Order: sequence, then structure tokens, then C-alpha cells
Amino acid sequence: MNINIKRILLAVLGAAIVCGFYFLSRYNYLLFHYIVEFTSIAVAASIFLIALNTTFHKSGVFMFLMGASLFTSAILDFLHALAYKGQTGIDHFYF
Repeated sequence: MNINIKRILLAVLGAAIVCGFYFLSRYNYLLFHYIVEFTSIAVAASIFLIALNTTFHKSGVFMFLMGASLFTSAILDFLHALAYKGQTGIDHFYF
């Protein structure tokens, strides 16, 4: 297959995914929010694991520091996803 055809197909696929997410956000915003949140959590956790494994091969700690900070951000993002208004169906907490 020609490289230009592959690029066009990838561009069409990307546009279809973006349009799908747009219509999903209009239909069910909570589901859209969770998909986006957990995708970012998965990416941050993957980067942390890569940084953790490369730390043992290289003596520098910069990569580990960046990975650990992203992992901390992923944990906060996970807590944000759990505490999102409307997630439990209860709008107010009385504490």
C-alpha cells in the first residue's frame, strides 16, 4: 500500500474518532469524561513504568523523577475521576 494512502486512512480514522468522541460527549458526558480520564491515567502509568525500567539501565535519576511525578499526577487524576460530580448519582455529600 502506498504511504500516502496510509496517511489518508490514518487521518480519516483520527477524524472519525474525534467526531465519535464529540457525539459521545453530547449524548453521555459522564461516559466521555471517564474515557478521557482513564486514558490519561493509562498513559501516565505507562510512562512511569517505562521510566522505572530505564532507570536501572542508566545511572541518571532524571527520568525516574519525571516518571514518578507523572505517576503522582495519575493518582490525583484517578481521585478526580472518582470524585466527579454526578458519578455516584448523589449530588451533595452531607458531612
